[in-house]
Amino acid sequence: KNDNDKLDAETIVVNTIKEIGGSCTKSNLQEILKWPMYRIDLTISNSYKLVPWGENQVILFNDIGLTDEQKAGLLNLVNRSMTDGYTSIGVVYKELMFDRHLSALISQKGIDNKSKLAAIIKILKPTLRGHTNFMYEEGCMFTSFEEVILHHFNEGASRREIQNFALEHGYGDIMAGNLLSRLIEQEELIELDFDLLYPAHAFEISEEAVNQVIHFIEEQMKGKEYISLSNLKGYRRKLPSINFRWNPYLMKSILLKNNYRQINKIYRDYRYDRVLLVKKDSKIQTFEELVHFVLKEEYSGNMHEMNVYDFLVEKGVFREQDYAHNKVLPHEIKGYSNLVNVDNIGIVTLG
Repeated sequence: KNDNDKLDAETIVVNTIKEIGGSCTKSNLQEILKWPMYRIDLTISNSYKLVPWGENQVILFNDIGLTDEQKAGLLNLVNRSMTDGYTSIGVVYKELMFDRHLSALISQKGIDNKSKLAAIIKILKPTLRGHTNFMYEEGCMFTSFEEVILHHFNEGASRREIQNFALEHGYGDIMAGNLLSRLIEQEELIELDFDLLYPAHAFEISEEAVNQVIHFIEEQMKGKEYISLSNLKGYRRKLPSINFRWNPYLMKSILLKNNYRQINKIYRDYRYDRVLLVKKDSKIQTFEELVHFVLKEEYSGNMHEMNVYDFLVEKGVFREQDYAHNKVLPHEIKGYSNLVNVDNIGIVTLG
């Protein structure tokens, strides 16, 4: 029954498009057929005769008018673009643009963006899995581009190197940034040094070394509510030698797996932000709460913003500033709630 349903739906859509004249919008189809949009989408995505063609458009594959030679050329292009059983549409499209024989298809056949090319490839090479950007053959060891990144950079890399790798594979700037953020948030990539990201699965350290780090940090905290790893001194002498260089980022990555939490600013900048941790069960949840806590519990000096800023630098909460006019509390502290307020002459009050 399902096969008949699929066949029927496909045949109905194909015939409707033929009657209209070979191409139409999905909204047209919806009006004529009175089907819900998801049924139209499903019919198109399950079909080898129908091609999504730009925003909202659908055309018949045969109406693109590819010759057998062009089809073989495109297939060859895809196979040429495969590495270890995967490719990305960005890579294939770049190949298409620079192919002497096939680049004419871009203007002649209107294959003028990546999603159109992806739709054609899906029909020419039905064994390919994946979605619009990342495509892989059955049996490939990778089923997502994230997995490719983790495998490729198994000895660590900077943020820029990872983003460039994504750009080379046809991901746009924003998409590349999102891929990276997702890998860090899901702890697939961990920070082992300033701007050194490392695949979590490849990071090995003895239990004894981990325990020594935990013990060292507890000693440093002496029951305090928070610690700035950026301010720590003398840890290299105290900690055991391992395959990596001890630094605040490496310690943070170990501690986050052992009952600690990082306090991040809302507007983060890994280049300048201090590495601040609290115990998992601490009442302090936000950066603003931390600043409020430090000032309330530990500060009794002049409440002018510049003096307050200098004190917070001393405590490892803010970075140093060379110029007085830069010694201002970040907007996210002043602008969000009433825990920490700064008036128009720069006097700080605590809520």
